[in-house]
Amino acid sequence: MPLSTREALRCSPLTEFPQVSAIAATGNLSLVEAMGEKGGNLTIGTSEIQRRVPLPGMGTERKRFVRIQFEDEGPGIPPHVMERLFIPFFTTKRGGTGLGLAICQRIVRSLGGSIEVRSRTGSGSVFSVLLPMDAAPRDRPHTSPSQAPE
Repeated sequence: MPLSTREALRCSPLTEFPQVSAIAATGNLSLVEAMGEKGGNLTIGTSEIQRRVPLPGMGTERKRFVRIQFEDEGPGIPPHVMERLFIPFFTTKRGGTGLGLAICQRIVRSLGGSIEVRSRTGSGSVFSVLLPMDAAPRDRPHTSPSQAPE
């Protein structure tokens, strides 16, 4: 179900706007830079999804998440780069620090969410940031959404 920007921003933990704004800015910049001189379209969307997440101990529970999705028409990410995307100081950019995606991942995890990446060389990439709509207390162990949509 698509969410308006206003609806998405009302959902906890999206009230952590400075952090979410930093994630969006880093995602936008990284994808635009990845498209290079050839250019292309960058599509950004939000939606509400439900996923099962593991509970401490046994079982799972269904949770609602806001998905912020960034999709580009760039060259895609080669597999050898994909496996290292979130490692601090890993970069493929001249003059890059390799901290942007690592910091984004740390922020998203601190909010109880996750980042999913799909990419095929030559076909662009899709980064999906999943944030829980019901903010979890910060001292609770992190549980990220499972890969199977519900």
